[in-house]
Amino acid sequence: MASWSDLLPPLLVAAALLYVPGGLVAAAGRLPVRVAVALAPALSIALIAGTGVLAPRLGPTWGPAPVAGATVVAALTTMVITIAVARAAAVAARHVSGIPAALLRIPAAILNGGAPEERASPADEPTPSDEPTPSGEPNPDERASPLGESDSDEPITRPGRPSVLDAAPALRGGAVARLRDRCWNAARGPLGDLVPWTVSAVLMATICVRFIDAPDAFSQTYDAVYHLNAVRWILDTGNASSLSFDMVISRGAVYPLGWHTLVALTMRLSGITSIPLASNAVMCAVAGLTWTSGVITLTSALTAGRRAGRIATAVLASAAPAFPLLGLFWGILYPVFLATAMLPSVLLTAVTASARAMALPRRAVLWLMAGAGCAGLALAHPSIIVIALIAAVSAAATRSVSLAVCAVRARHHMRRAALAYVLTALLAGASWFAAPALRASKSVSQWPPYTSVAGGIGEAVTSAPELTAIVWPLALLTVIGFLSAWHRQGTRWVALTHTVICGLYVVDVSQKVSPLRYSLTGFWYSDAYRSGGFMMVTALPLAGIGACALADAAGRALPRPARAATTVPWLRAALTIVVIAALAWQSTGSAAMSYNLKKFGLTFLVTDDSQSLTADELAVVNRLPDLLGPDDVVLADPWRGGSLAYGLTGVTTLPRHLSSYGSTSPALTVLENSLDEVGDNPEVCPAIEELGVDYVLDFKGRTILDGPQAPGLSDIQPRDGFRTVLRIGDATLYRITACA
Repeated sequence: MASWSDLLPPLLVAAALLYVPGGLVAAAGRLPVRVAVALAPALSIALIAGTGVLAPRLGPTWGPAPVAGATVVAALTTMVITIAVARAAAVAARHVSGIPAALLRIPAAILNGGAPEERASPADEPTPSDEPTPSGEPNPDERASPLGESDSDEPITRPGRPSVLDAAPALRGGAVARLRDRCWNAARGPLGDLVPWTVSAVLMATICVRFIDAPDAFSQTYDAVYHLNAVRWILDTGNASSLSFDMVISRGAVYPLGWHTLVALTMRLSGITSIPLASNAVMCAVAGLTWTSGVITLTSALTAGRRAGRIATAVLASAAPAFPLLGLFWGILYPVFLATAMLPSVLLTAVTASARAMALPRRAVLWLMAGAGCAGLALAHPSIIVIALIAAVSAAATRSVSLAVCAVRARHHMRRAALAYVLTALLAGASWFAAPALRASKSVSQWPPYTSVAGGIGEAVTSAPELTAIVWPLALLTVIGFLSAWHRQGTRWVALTHTVICGLYVVDVSQKVSPLRYSLTGFWYSDAYRSGGFMMVTALPLAGIGACALADAAGRALPRPARAATTVPWLRAALTIVVIAALAWQSTGSAAMSYNLKKFGLTFLVTDDSQSLTADELAVVNRLPDLLGPDDVVLADPWRGGSLAYGLTGVTTLPRHLSSYGSTSPALTVLENSLDEVGDNPEVCPAIEELGVDYVLDFKGRTILDGPQAPGLSDIQPRDGFRTVLRIGDATLYRITACA
C-alpha cells in the first residue's frame, strides 16, 4: 500500500502539466495575469489531448516530446498572432477614418508591457464605475466593511482620496514608503488572489484526502474499469487519439481522452507505475487548483474584485456537495469532472473579453484564447460545451433585453437593441441546431426519475442535488446572490444561466423518460449526477455575490465609529481570518459535509462486499504479475471487476470494459457464455486459440450495478480442463489446460 508521501511527486507533475504548457501560450498572448492563470489548464488539455489526435498523422508516438513540441509551436503562433493583430489595429487607427479611436487603440501591454493610460482601465478587472455592485451601490470604494472592499489592480491613489503616502508625509518619497506602496498594491492586485486560492486549495485537499481514504484507492464503480484501463492502453500502445481509440470499440470510434492523456503523461514524467495513484494525484490537482482558481477568479470578475466574494467562494468551493463529489462518486465521471472544473475559466475569459473598456486587439486575442479553451473542454468531455452555450445565450439575451428597455425609455439606441436581438436569435438558433451532434444515444439516456418536480426544485434551490446533505452557508448565500445578481445588468446572465441549469436538473430527476426529456438533457445521458454538478459553476459565483451583498448590509448597519475602526489594516486582517475560520467550520467542516464524504467515499473502499473487487479478489489481482508471463492473456468477467487487472497490474485481460460484453468478437462471446463447457462444447477450444487465452479469473463477488453475468465464467469448476494456480478465499485463478 502506498503512503501519502508517494502522492506528492505525481501531484506536482500533474500541477505542472496543467499550468506550464497552457501558461506559456497564455503568456505569449499577453493575457491578464488572472485570466492566464485560470485559463492555463484548459489550454494545457487542448495541447496534451490535441497532440494525441495529431501524433498518428504526423508520425511520432504520443508522449512528452510531441507535447513539448506542440507547446512551443502553439506559443510562437500565439505570439505572432498577437503582434499581427496589434499592428493591424495600429494601421487601421492611422488610415481608416470614422472608426472610433477607442475601438482601435493598441493596448500598450501587447507591445511594450503597459502604459499609464491602460492602468486607468485594466483589462482583467472591471472598473468600479463600469457596473454597480451586487447590492446596487455605485462605488465599492465607499464601503466600510473590511471584507467588502474592492481589490482591483488600480493604484492605491484615487481621485478624492488621499493615498497611503499622503498619510505619512515624513516618509513620502522615501524607500520605506515606496516599499509599502508596492506591497500594498501587490496584495490588492493579482497576487492578492493567492491567499483565497491557497485557502481553497488546502481545504479542497483535505476534502480529497477524506474522500479517497488511501492514496492508491480506486473507485469501485462502472466507469472505473474503462478509465483505468484506457490509461494503461495509452501507456502500452502510445495511441492517445480521441478520434481512433480502439481499446474496446472498433477503430475510428471517438472518445474524449483529455483526462486519460493527462494521467498517462503524469505517469511518464513522474516515473510512477500505479494508475490509481496517478489518477488520485491528478484528481487532487484538478479539484484543488484548476477548479478553485477558475471559480474564484470568475467570482472576482463578477464582483469587481471584492474580497468578500473571493473569500466566500474560496471556502465554499470545498463544501459544495454537488461538485466534485457527485462526479467522483457516481460513474466514476473523470472526463466530466475535468471538463466542469475548467469551464469557469473559459467563462472568465469571455467575460474579460466583453469588458467595455477592452481595446479591440486584446479583445480579439482573448476571444481566440476562449476558443482554444473550448477545444480543451471538448477534448475533456464535449457535453460541457452545451453548458457554455447556455451561458453565452443567457448573456446575449439579458444584454438584448437591457438594450431594449433603454431604447424604449430613452428613445434612442433602437438600432443597437434590434441588432442585439438579431444576434441573440442567431446564436440561439445556431446552438439549437448544432447541439444534437453532442447528444448521447437514447439507449444510454434512460435513467428514471426518483422525485417530484417540487422535490427537484427544493434540491436545486438548496444546491444539494441527489439527496445530498444541505450545506446551509452555501445554500443561503447562493439564494441571496441570485436575488442580488438578478438586479444587476452585469451579472443577470449568471442568474439566468443558473436558472436554466437547475431547470434541466429538475427535468432529469422528476420527468419520465420521453423524447422531450432526451431532447433537453440527452447531452449528458439525462443523468442528474452530471447536471447536478453543473449547478456549481454558477452557484459558487452567486454565493460570492451574496457574500458581497451581506458585507454591504453589515457595513451599513455598523455605527460610524465602528465602521471607521474596521479600516485599520491589522483589524481588517484579523476579521478576515475570523470570517474564513467561521465559514470553513460551518461549511467544509460541517456535519453535512462529513455525512456526504462518508456516503460518497464508500465507493473507494475495498471490502468483502465491494461492488467491483473484494479484498480477496484484489489480493489475487495483485499477485498476477508474479505468476504470469508478459505474453499471457487472462479471461475475466468485467462485471465482477476482473478486467481491472489490466489497469491495476498491466496483465493483458479480455475484455477490457463492461460494454464489450457479447459485442467485441464472436470468439469472446463464445467464451463468455460457454467456457465452463470446454470439455463438451466444440466451439470453445477454437475460440480460445483465436484469442490466445491462457488463464481465467473466477470471481464470485457481486456484479457492478447488478449487471449481467457471463455464464461461462461464473460456473467454472476445478476439473479436467482447468488447473488451479492461485486461490484466495472465493477468488481463483485457473490455467486453461483442456485445449493444450
